[in-house]
Parts: sequence; structure tokens; C-alpha cells
Amino acid sequence: MFKGTELGYTVISDINEKGVIIHMPNIQSAKKKMRKDVTRTKSNAVYLHAIENAIKGLFKLKGEKDDAKVRKTVSLIDKAAKRKVFHKNKASRLKSRITKLGKKKK
Repeated sequence: MFKGTELGYTVISDINEKGVIIHMPNIQSAKKKMRKDVTRTKSNAVYLHAIENAIKGLFKLKGEKDDAKVRKTVSLIDKAAKRKVFHKNKASRLKSRITKLGKKKK
């Protein structure tokens, strides 16, 4: 944590894991929201990485049909949409593309 001056007043800032300077809030409820946002971001990342890895696994099949992997990936997407990791329309679009990918044959 460091203090810097911007526009003539003192600003207390912090640097997050990615090296980006973030300004710390002064209000208690804003501080709590910031803590909650960090927790939510970490839990969302778990779902996003799991879905990303599952989709990569489907691409590695090279046109072979594997219903179990397709169902597992669709299930992960449904769970992520249920927990509002991303919007339900995006989940629907991803599921559609994945089922098309699973149906393709050489």
C-alpha cells in the first residue's frame, strides 16, 4: 500500500496480483464489496478454467464423437450459468456450439 497525490488530494492505493494499481475505498461498505468481489472473482475463475479445459478436450478429439465428454461440458456450462458466472444466453450459445462440435465427423 502506498500514498500518492492525484489532483491535489491524497489517494491511498494498492497493487493487485496482476500489478494493476487499484484505489482503496474509504467507505466501509465499499471495502466489504471489494473483498466480496475478490472472492467471487476467484470462484468464477474455477468454473471458467474448468469449462475452458473441457472445451479444449473436445477439440482434441479431432471429429470423433464422444457423448460423455459433450454431456460433461454442457453440465459444467449449466452450473456456471446457474451461479451467474456468465449470462444464460451465452451459456445457451456455448452449449449449441459444443453439441455441433460433438456431432461433427470426418
